[in-house]
Amino acid sequence: MVGGLAAIRCKDKVVPKYLLYAIRNIESDIAASVRDQGGGFTAIKREQLENVEISVPPLPEQHRIIARIEELTRRVEETHKLRQAAIEEIERYIPAAIASVFGDGLNHGWITKKIIDICEKPQYGYTKSASHEPVGPKFLRITDIQNGKVDWNNVPYCQCDDIDKYRLKVGDIVFARTGATTGKSFLIIDPPQAVFASYLIRLRVGHSILPEFLYWYFQSSTYWSAVSSGIDEGNRPNMNGTKLANLEVPFPKDKNEQRRIVDYLNSLQSKAEELRRLQDETEVELATFTPALLFKAFRGEL
Repeated sequence: MVGGLAAIRCKDKVVPKYLLYAIRNIESDIAASVRDQGGGFTAIKREQLENVEISVPPLPEQHRIIARIEELTRRVEETHKLRQAAIEEIERYIPAAIASVFGDGLNHGWITKKIIDICEKPQYGYTKSASHEPVGPKFLRITDIQNGKVDWNNVPYCQCDDIDKYRLKVGDIVFARTGATTGKSFLIIDPPQAVFASYLIRLRVGHSILPEFLYWYFQSSTYWSAVSSGIDEGNRPNMNGTKLANLEVPFPKDKNEQRRIVDYLNSLQSKAEELRRLQDETEVELATFTPALLFKAFRGEL
């Protein structure tokens, strides 16, 4: 044992890779044995390794077990890589699809209007301290919006004397007006009783445009260029009610066309989310698959 590392040299009757897999299969037992003797995992002694017992089948069987372990492991890893590639592809495609929709929409008879002409006047949020005690409505803050989602269970509460003025409703769109996420938007879909904090701006859409359509526009490069306009190099973009109210939005008059576009972009997003879910499952599978596979292998079940 040199520098805290132990070297194991196999005899002729044991294939090195077979021994490696065998030790990995029982390494939790080895660690438990060391802990029982008052040591840490890094305190394994030579005699403890020497006394570990493993089954040693004939060499052809060892080679078969090794090949089977590697074959099954490779299949899971290939699935992982394919799903990751699919996620990367669709995540590249979504911005391209948004650009295609909002980049040439005017060529199809769309109209352009300012936000103030199609929405109520942008409204700043409520100023109050948040509380983890249920002292009033939920209190949505910038930090509660993560990756385009809100976990309402983790959103704090606040005392609010004018809930109706700040109450969030289905179809509202809120914007971060300061900080690292300035300009980011969130579409309110199914809120509990909640109000929004002062570092957010609320936009309530009128009858001429679907809230979902407007939300997708706020994901476009055209919108982000407008957010970033008029700032000096090195400074962060800013968002305020006046700037938001004067942004111009292209959209088709026909709400059926708006709905078709929303459904198309939503479907792409749903596919990406499903792929991410499957990828997360694969990560869990990879973490649990190898130990389970080794357990079966050394019980003679492969």
